Amino acid sequence: MDEIIALRVELANEQRRFFLTWGRLADPVDPTSLIDIVQPQLRRFALGGDIARVEVCATLQDAATAPYFYEALFHMCQQKIPYGEGYERWAAETLRKMRDGGELYYLGEPRS
Repeated sequence: MDEIIALRVELANEQRRFFLTWGRLADPVDPTSLIDIVQPQLRRFALGGDIARVEVCATLQDAATAPYFYEALFHMCQQKIPYGEGYERWAAETLRKMRDGGELYYLGEPRS
């Protein structure tokens, strides 16, 4: 169940922001590579503060209070993951897009 993951971004002002993206493409176990790929791209979003930490959430539920969570999830679920033949090509292309700033869905400022 790691095809789609939520990322928690903690700001220096102690606020949190959330993103959805494709999970575990860089490494099936260690999230460090994925965080290293997406963290430089987070600067292009108006987050309202400096980034202190980025981490992979344990579940999507952690980000569900963010205003655009369901819209982003719905959009991502419309994209077919070609399991089997074609998966390696899809994964490589998706990782390239992520490195270029794509496939990273900002969910807005979470409600309290």
